[in-house]
Amino acid sequence: MVQAKDPKPEGPHSHLGVWSLAPATAPAGGAGLLKSVLADLPVGVLVQSQTAEILTSNPKALELLGLSEDQILGKTSFDTDWSVIHEDGTPFPGSDHPVPQAIATKESIRDVVMGVFRPTSMDLVWLRVNAIPLLGLEGLPELIICTFTDISDIKEAKEKLERSEALLQATQDLTKVGGWEWDVLAQTMTWTEQTFCIHEFDRSETFHNPAQYIARSLACYDPEDRTKVLAAFQQCEEHGKPYDLVFPFTTAKGRRIWIRTVARATKVGGRVIKVLGNIIDITERRQAEDTIREREVQFTSMAENSPVAIYRYSEQRGTLFFSQRSRDLFGYSPEELVANPHLWHDAIDLEDLPRVEGAIKDLLAGKANMDIVYRVHHTSGEEKWLRDRAQCHRTQDGDWIVDGIVMDISELYRAQEEKEKLQIQLRQSDRLQSLGTLAGGVAHDMNNVLGAILLRPT
Repeated sequence: MVQAKDPKPEGPHSHLGVWSLAPATAPAGGAGLLKSVLADLPVGVLVQSQTAEILTSNPKALELLGLSEDQILGKTSFDTDWSVIHEDGTPFPGSDHPVPQAIATKESIRDVVMGVFRPTSMDLVWLRVNAIPLLGLEGLPELIICTFTDISDIKEAKEKLERSEALLQATQDLTKVGGWEWDVLAQTMTWTEQTFCIHEFDRSETFHNPAQYIARSLACYDPEDRTKVLAAFQQCEEHGKPYDLVFPFTTAKGRRIWIRTVARATKVGGRVIKVLGNIIDITERRQAEDTIREREVQFTSMAENSPVAIYRYSEQRGTLFFSQRSRDLFGYSPEELVANPHLWHDAIDLEDLPRVEGAIKDLLAGKANMDIVYRVHHTSGEEKWLRDRAQCHRTQDGDWIVDGIVMDISELYRAQEEKEKLQIQLRQSDRLQSLGTLAGGVAHDMNNVLGAILLRPT
């Protein structure tokens, strides 16, 4: 630890003029003039000796440090009473304070940031401190002028900005959104870190001018899309026309992705001064959308080629979907059934309607899946027998969704009716045949009896 020694000057420091504050040597008006000058300064000022002892201070210094003049005079930068920290929160040793450093190096120490705990208000004040040594004839520091200003508000604003920038960076990293700014007046381009990441450019690579940014970025687009991107950018720069475009994209490392590029202009007095934009990696979303579209095509194909009608019903929103097979069952198109759910309800035979409504009520109450047969009247007037099978589930927002299939069993039902009729006829025929057989047997037996009677001698 460097600590200044306490030289004992042999004579008065007359060469320092008003800065010599020793009571026995200072001119009568010198100290008063100094006090007057210091009192009007908007910054804190301490005058310290070559041993870092505080000789005098101005009101601003006392205000910033939260001490009275009696409490501060005679203290040194090495006193353990001081509670001082670095910007990172670690302790600030007395030997590292600007004043001892200025004494040791004989040079000015400037713009040192220190956090000082004030004992009276029990709070922390952030100061920017300068220490200027006043050298005597022998080239040694004889007095140190220590000045400091309160930068607490500036530091708080800086920390908020840093937190905001860190949050923005984290958000961009999570959402894969890169930002950029084109300054039209200065002709400068600025990219965020995530913009470099999306392009997969090496951060050690230096872009010397805006043309390099634009050219390297355009090279990542497919040849047929580059003119579209550039034209949209120029329209935004020149006329303030925003754009929102989606393109395939090849990164600097050859990886194939999808991006969304968005930009809008900032105008002052009707003139575009900046263009702000985002480049967004939407590969995962695009793949998910492609998967959904593929599944929708597969489902639609299966639904349209299915021998049964497929439907989805929402308790809150009504009919959501009906496949094309609904035309065969009801005579209505899917669009008509979705637009007017009562068409399905009104088509049900009045005798069967209470039973159907009861089954639906039980389904929506979660009591059981539905499997019911009922009659409907087709728009052509034909009566059809339908089998309706459905199950129900609740969504996160509390809605009940019913998914079901309806099949036309009219032919099967009629065939069953015909079969039952034939079975009845067959049973009747069997009974008649049995009666005939019985009658024939009885007649034969009677013939035998009569024959025996007739042949008996009298």
